[in-house]
Amino acid sequence: EDPQIWQNPGITVDQITQMAGPNHTYIQAAAKSLGFKSVTDMLHRRRIEHICQRLRKDPTTNLQTLFFEAGYNSRTTAWRNFVAIVGCPPTEFAEKNTPPT
Repeated sequence: EDPQIWQNPGITVDQITQMAGPNHTYIQAAAKSLGFKSVTDMLHRRRIEHICQRLRKDPTTNLQTLFFEAGYNSRTTAWRNFVAIVGCPPTEFAEKNTPPT
């Protein structure tokens, strides 16, 4: 949950392991016990959750800004992960969350 970890675009599973647990296998098992496929999946889902929260607050927020704020270096990777996790592109998500005028 620490934003300094998941918003870090250079964070690696090895670094997370060093911070959080005794070894890579333990950390992967812990992520799976929480319902994630892997530590990487957990990291991407946290980032996408942040983007969704921000879009719910302000659907007009610049997506590129949100992607970088969430810890992505690549717009393509962020977009692909967003669609895989949410089921629609971020632009569609933002449109669905725009308050009626």
